[in-house]
Amino acid sequence: MKKFIRRALGEDNAHNNGLKYLYHWQPYKFGRLRELLKTNSIYCSLPSSFNDPWDCSPQFDNTISNSLIGNYLHKKWAIKTYNKLFPAQAKNEEIRKILNDPQRSKHVIDQISEAIVDVVRKSKYRIYCLSPNPENLLMWSHYANSHTGICIEYDLKKSMLFTALKCRYKTNYPSLKTYSESTRDLLSPLLIKSDVWSYEKEYRLILSSEIDEPLLSGHHFDPNGLLTLPKGAISSIIVGCDGPYEKIKKLVLKYAPEIKVKRAVKIPKKYAISIQE
Repeated sequence: MKKFIRRALGEDNAHNNGLKYLYHWQPYKFGRLRELLKTNSIYCSLPSSFNDPWDCSPQFDNTISNSLIGNYLHKKWAIKTYNKLFPAQAKNEEIRKILNDPQRSKHVIDQISEAIVDVVRKSKYRIYCLSPNPENLLMWSHYANSHTGICIEYDLKKSMLFTALKCRYKTNYPSLKTYSESTRDLLSPLLIKSDVWSYEKEYRLILSSEIDEPLLSGHHFDPNGLLTLPKGAISSIIVGCDGPYEKIKKLVLKYAPEIKVKRAVKIPKKYAISIQE
């Protein structure tokens, strides 16, 4: 995980893009908000729970490269990956023969893609979704229960959320190189989305469910999806323009009085809101 974080620091992340704060929207639920305030723990979701069935679903290029090196690397990757995913069926010589046949090779690569999608979406990774603009109306509508929920403001100087990676949006579904070792290609399945989602301007904190050790000072990641943040990481709770402001303010004052409570307010005669204390 530390290696992953070091890699992430060199990528298109919140810190490198000069962001000081990131935001996460969710419906208001008394028990859920109370636990957040008491424990400073956030829930990182499995990709299988996302509202986009194409999200985090890698598909690999199943064509055989014409170059000698490309062909060799393609076959090496396929054999290694097939052995890992299907150990009971793996027979290297048989797979190597199949990979020499363009049509049968495509079937093997597609089979590997399907198996990896299952692992990526259902078990291997946990993701926490964030965005940089608390005045984004569609984020309030789609993720904060039609402006009745909350938006959590995170101070990036006080947590590992500064490593959150920027999503990229594309019109065409990406086809990945099978044998690429570049960080950008390895992270692509988790960060590329259809351009219909571009309004979100999303950043993602990506964690592995296989890791249960402390990540950085003041953090702890539970493989069940809970990430405990240091004190001060949550700088404010913003209440939606149709949300129960007084009720939420009372709850925050009781359990985490150091956290500010703000509200989204509709701007008269405009399709817009402003965030006010």
